Amino acid sequence: MTAFILVAGAHTGGWIWREVAARLREAGDRVHPVTLTGMGGRSAAAGPGTDLEAHIGELLELIDRTDAAEVVLVGHCYGVYPVLGAADRRPGRIARIVLLDTGMPQHGDRALALVPDPTLRDRLAQRAEADEDGWRVPRRRARSGGAGAAPTASRPRPWTGWRRTPYRSPPAPSPSRCA
Repeated sequence: MTAFILVAGAHTGGWIWREVAARLREAGDRVHPVTLTGMGGRSAAAGPGTDLEAHIGELLELIDRTDAAEVVLVGHCYGVYPVLGAADRRPGRIARIVLLDTGMPQHGDRALALVPDPTLRDRLAQRAEADEDGWRVPRRRARSGGAGAAPTASRPRPWTGWRRTPYRSPPAPSPSRCA
């Protein structure tokens, strides 16, 4: 049996994996959608001490509790950073790493470095610096009826935007921790 550990990106949580998780479970696999501290519904638990090391630690605990023969780590967007860090520390336990909708970070890259649009990357960095506590990137406000709007009768299937939360850009991974 395979266990899939699904790690969401910034501003989101394990709930984004709902449909993927259902299909994997139907196929007989174990699925662990992860909401990292500071993301999704766990945003209130974060503070300046919440960083990449904390996120890696969360994944390591989950990997250590998983008794499946194969563990597959899936990282979306920012989720690639804790996925790669955890895989580096438990190489014998990880059968595969899947990167979804993200680039492969290089040694010392910060999470914002993977944002392909330099204008957006600069705006996000400025928003994080302008925040009162200096570490959060607030979620974008939804336009009326846009992709970030809450579901309605005419749009019953929720889009992830209306659930997004602020995101803390953690420090860059140590070169010794990522390959």
